[in-house]
Amino acid sequence: MDFKNKKVLIFGLGRYREGSGVSAARFFIRRGARVTVTDMKTARELRETVAMVRGKVTLHLGGHKMEDVRAADIIMRNPGVPHDSPYLAQARRLHIPIYTDASLFMMLAPCPVIGVTGTRGKSTTTALIGEIVKRKNKKTFVGGNIQRSPLTFLDKLDTNSLVVLELSSWLLESFADIKKSPQIAVVTNIYPDHLNVHGSMRAYIRAKENIFRFQKSGDLLFLNQDNPDTRDMKKRAAHGVYFSVKNVPSWLDWGNVTLAGDHNKSNVLAAVVVALAVGVPQKEIGAVLKSFRGLSSRQEIVRVVRGVTWVNDTTATTPEATIAALHRFAPNGKIILIAGGTDKKLQFGALAREIKKQCKSVILFDGTATVKLMRELGIMNYELGITIVRTMADAVRRTQKIAERGDVILLSPGAASFGLFKNEFDRGDQFFREVKRITPPRLPLPR
Repeated sequence: MDFKNKKVLIFGLGRYREGSGVSAARFFIRRGARVTVTDMKTARELRETVAMVRGKVTLHLGGHKMEDVRAADIIMRNPGVPHDSPYLAQARRLHIPIYTDASLFMMLAPCPVIGVTGTRGKSTTTALIGEIVKRKNKKTFVGGNIQRSPLTFLDKLDTNSLVVLELSSWLLESFADIKKSPQIAVVTNIYPDHLNVHGSMRAYIRAKENIFRFQKSGDLLFLNQDNPDTRDMKKRAAHGVYFSVKNVPSWLDWGNVTLAGDHNKSNVLAAVVVALAVGVPQKEIGAVLKSFRGLSSRQEIVRVVRGVTWVNDTTATTPEATIAALHRFAPNGKIILIAGGTDKKLQFGALAREIKKQCKSVILFDGTATVKLMRELGIMNYELGITIVRTMADAVRRTQKIAERGDVILLSPGAASFGLFKNEFDRGDQFFREVKRITPPRLPLPR
């Protein structure tokens, strides 16, 4: 595709240096396009990423303009721009092509793509697949929703390369426009999530199914048999192979797998079946499983201070993800949970029941999800301490006051981060910084 002198409108610059907006802008600049970037946020709010493109693009920040849409030849839709945006509706009426960075990449990639989606575990599974297949193919690249746009490495690819992409539901939604799916697709699991965006579980699942809906003969699909919704997907797929923790390869010894948590067993199996499919020897797979410890911000033990363990699980943005963390770290009611935030139209009854079993106290960020969770905790007759905070510094400070030796301080919000933080990673970064600032008391010097 020739983009020289094409008028490209990028909806959403974003705050990530290798994210969708910045990467799309730089991609089209390199190809001689005339780029306009628009964002609801101001130049001050986006100062770090604005500095990366200033002087090379036209910036219309602090709001969108319909005239920018009418003037565009191509529109790039980035995170935060809803599918039913009136600006995108106008573009469709004018037959202006709309891409995400992932859908554009799929149009242009010269090599096979392994796509990974699911509600939980897709980042870990994507990263683990990447680490394993690199043992066979040194030209393997990893990107997508894992904080790195695939447009950052598109120019480095050739027909011998291999790409592993983490694909969220909003990215997969755009695959319906290009009628393309990855050559190898993996679905880790499905739980209620993003219902504030998709409106229903049916629409959410349908978006996820774009990962295999347009596959061709000879393409591969791997589904988690242990999850009802992923198991059900096989009925709507032309093909598909299950993986299950109830059917583990005889050579796979869980004792040699470093990645902690029972919930990660499905992620490991997903990575194993993909690695075997692309020809990675069992010995190489085993070597990676023995060394791979997982990604940061996912049930990550940040520090142990005075016998208190601080855990960063900021990417737990659904109640089910927080429940998984509670199960892993449950030391008989010794958890102080930092949770809450913005609701995604999810249900919090099951989480409230687990909190009553496992938590001695709860610190909650102010927000719509917190209102729903507190209502459920009231129904459960949860009588221990609940504190509402608006900053991470306050959350950590209040937690320090009640923590005792043997406690686990678990940041696992079960909700989105809108309003109080830039995103879930900013939330985790702030937690990490505040915990690192904790100074243990000085011991008296020996006489």
